[in-house]
Amino acid sequence: MQFPLRIRIGKGSLAHVIDVHDPSGARVAQARYGWWRLKVAVAVCADEAGQSPIGSIETDDIIDFAGTYRLLGPSGQLVGRSRRQGVKSLFRVRHQIDDGSDEAGWLLREERPWVRFLDSALGRIPVLGMFAGYVFNPTYLVCRGDTPIARLRQLRSFWESDFALDRLSPVDGEAELRLLLAMLTFLVVERTSRARVALPGGGGGTIDHGAVWR
Repeated sequence: MQFPLRIRIGKGSLAHVIDVHDPSGARVAQARYGWWRLKVAVAVCADEAGQSPIGSIETDDIIDFAGTYRLLGPSGQLVGRSRRQGVKSLFRVRHQIDDGSDEAGWLLREERPWVRFLDSALGRIPVLGMFAGYVFNPTYLVCRGDTPIARLRQLRSFWESDFALDRLSPVDGEAELRLLLAMLTFLVVERTSRARVALPGGGGGTIDHGAVWR
């Protein structure tokens, strides 16, 4: 993949859509997830029709402060895991990312927590809240130890949530897919957790790419 990647989260859809494009504007991936699900289940494909799956995100946990999410490749193979660090994430968002083993991997952390709190506060004010995305733009750093791997930046936007993913250290192959899926997991989990949606009949578990795209 060519970086930086542009990630756009659409609003106002029953099945939320996240589009990922490279610097040339070519689509790299499209992720879909339903807002009615009690458990996060995301299908990631290279096309809008959902005919070319490149991965998926699954969990057995109902959305909580410290759920563990499996990052799966196109054949359903495990390429990594992402876990939100519970109470610590209340003050500074933190997600632990590994390759599926128990060894320490990457840590995604919020660079300036106060920006998120100001963004949230402004977003609650009638009328002014519409412009929160133009004023405060949080950034998140992915590191392995002291080595920066990537940075996710929220861009100025109005109706949609736009992000840019910059690669700061070489990653390729399975690690590159893990990075993309981990960033999508982060965006879906944080967005869904903040929405606090918990409707009866929410699904989860195995992804049916065709069903998600219908």
